[in-house]
Amino acid sequence: MGLGIKWLRREFHQLSADELYQLMVFRQKQLLRIESFRQVDADGLDPLAWHLMAFDPEQGMVAYARICLPFGTDPELRVDRLLCEPMPGLEAALVAQVLDTIDHCFKMTVECEVTDAQLEVLKARGFEMVVDRPASRSGMVSMRREYALER
Repeated sequence: MGLGIKWLRREFHQLSADELYQLMVFRQKQLLRIESFRQVDADGLDPLAWHLMAFDPEQGMVAYARICLPFGTDPELRVDRLLCEPMPGLEAALVAQVLDTIDHCFKMTVECEVTDAQLEVLKARGFEMVVDRPASRSGMVSMRREYALER
């Protein structure tokens, strides 16, 4: 992974039109690549979420995650759209950035929707599979990490 990667975190209202367009194009490309695009990507949760993006100076956007804030009857954070270009170390770096943000800003239990390839990265960070609730997207798995005071 190149050293020039720049991480940006934005709330929806902070996204520029260019950033919003880039993240939508990136998400669609990546969801098609992992064959998890069986539902409309624009699901109405983006305005209620934080958006974490990684940019490489040569490639543009290379990683993205959406951190959905608690809303309605859902009392916990949900992370979905954990998406990366296939670059060594980028998947782990994205997970680290997401969890550092959550631990620093929210200190809450978090649930993630991940691909099979991401399972081990999240298990290493204290996540366990959620067996009683399937992920909302095809080919994805739900994982959960309880918030512990010692974090």
